[in-house]
Amino acid sequence: MLHISSKPIMEKAQIGYLNYSSIFSELIHAAIVCEYYASDVFIDLKRIECAITGAENKVFYLGYRDSGVDGNTFVKSRLSENRYYEYIRLYRLEISSDGEYITVELKRVSNYDAHKELCEEEK
Repeated sequence: MLHISSKPIMEKAQIGYLNYSSIFSELIHAAIVCEYYASDVFIDLKRIECAITGAENKVFYLGYRDSGVDGNTFVKSRLSENRYYEYIRLYRLEISSDGEYITVELKRVSNYDAHKELCEEEK
């Protein structure tokens, strides 16, 4: 049975010991909404994995539409102050590290909330 969570998923561990399989499973399962190019999500997962293993403090957005998955840069450009785009599913993944521990939080967000947050970042 396919399960796509509406609750945030958070994982925390010492750097190098984080199990992020539940987060990746959620992002892979969400690609079911894509009629074409669902495998686009794997490109983004590689970038996210590099940020996790590098213990970077970073925020990623992944936007799911019927013709594929948009990564961080493309989502940000579509949801910028001058443009608004409606994704079928939209996720915000935040990686934070204090040098000893790393926390990764994944949550579904609305197009409106992401648009609003990104516009505030630009100011």
